[in-house]
Amino acid sequence: MSGRKKLLGLRMTSLLVVVLQFVGLSCRSVPVAQPDPEIPPEIARLLPGLYDENPNVREKTLWDLNRLHQSQDQVVREATRLLTDEFDTTRGAAATVIGLVALYNLDYPEAIDQANIEHAFNAAILPLIELFKNKNERSFVRSDALNALAMIGQGQSKDTILPVLIESLAEDDDSMRKTACTGLGSIGAPAATAVPLLTERLRDDSPRVRSAALESLGKFGKDASATWPEMVKMVDDPSAEVRFSLIGALLEFRDSRPEEYKKILTVLSEDDDPYVRELATDLLAIVDD
Repeated sequence: MSGRKKLLGLRMTSLLVVVLQFVGLSCRSVPVAQPDPEIPPEIARLLPGLYDENPNVREKTLWDLNRLHQSQDQVVREATRLLTDEFDTTRGAAATVIGLVALYNLDYPEAIDQANIEHAFNAAILPLIELFKNKNERSFVRSDALNALAMIGQGQSKDTILPVLIESLAEDDDSMRKTACTGLGSIGAPAATAVPLLTERLRDDSPRVRSAALESLGKFGKDASATWPEMVKMVDDPSAEVRFSLIGALLEFRDSRPEEYKKILTVLSEDDDPYVRELATDLLAIVDD
């Protein structure tokens, strides 16, 4: 190599060193991010996908994280951040994943650190409420947010979530009213003050709302005993879905009102719908046994 080329090479090296020093880097050591030892490697491997520019990747990563059933508090925190994502499908997926984690926590509480998950849920509640109350938001996203709140409310923060569910019984969208009915029934006794409002939903225009209201009232048991006359009227409801739900709802009263319960089953055992007829007939056989 000629002296001219060597000199040029030295100048280029010196220039590179100056540039690196200017931006605060060292030629001898470049820091490398170390993985968080508390996050399982399967989770750590997926987390970068939540920051991907492609919304489809962000959404897919949410589902992948949920399926692992690990570090669920971390999953809830990341999903909470994505409740404000610019894409509605990602916001909806984030709300749904939070709800699924809440459901998993109800079924397998021993598999999750309860202190961490409670803190994560508490941090998610207000963003979920804001998402639901945003009337400019897509309907399916608001419904996903409300459902997540209903799932969380079964385990904690009932005082914060109950008013939202009760208010939702008056929503224009029947999917919201249905979710509210189901959520209140799932919370049970602490939501007993909502029984009169749920009874009003028995006259809702939507069959699926009437059906959900019936099922929820059934879960309240003796707290809903005063609604018996209104519930019994549903035997003549034009929707087979509602009549089917009536059978399950009245199960809670089979011991306190055995003869009336048997009479209703007898009527429904001759129903036009085969599913209603079959369920009523099967339960009638058990009652007569």
